[in-house]
Amino acid sequence: MSALAQALALLGTAVIMMTALPLTGVISMQEALAGLSDPNIVLIAALFVIGEALVRTGVAQRLGDWLTLRADASEARLIFLMMLIVAGVGSFMSSTGVVAIFIPIMLRIARKARIPAGRLMMPPVHGGADQRHDDPRRYRAEPCHPRRTDPAGA
Repeated sequence: MSALAQALALLGTAVIMMTALPLTGVISMQEALAGLSDPNIVLIAALFVIGEALVRTGVAQRLGDWLTLRADASEARLIFLMMLIVAGVGSFMSSTGVVAIFIPIMLRIARKARIPAGRLMMPPVHGGADQRHDDPRRYRAEPCHPRRTDPAGA
């Protein structure tokens, strides 16, 4: 399936769900459109574009080759180097963004080094984790969606 066909299939699925859920009463139209105003949605969409750009321009390939060369066939050294790079870049930008950008790089390294991708991808995710969440008093839990109230007051 071509990249254009995949993109159209994903877009079609999103539009169908965005219209079907309000029409069936599962969510309101306001709730269906609320996600489009969330900056995280825009961030994630932009990260997909950046990740694909890294693959198409060869940056992912060059960085993956460099890391594989420096690791000298040591999986532990490879994971350590990847975590170090992800943590370093993550200190300047969003941890979610860094991990999303490095996903194609990690997949290429896993394929080239014949390492299961899951073993290689989890440690850098922790290396890029946002360390500001260590104090639970700094963040207040918010509900994912507004609570519905019964108009009858029951």
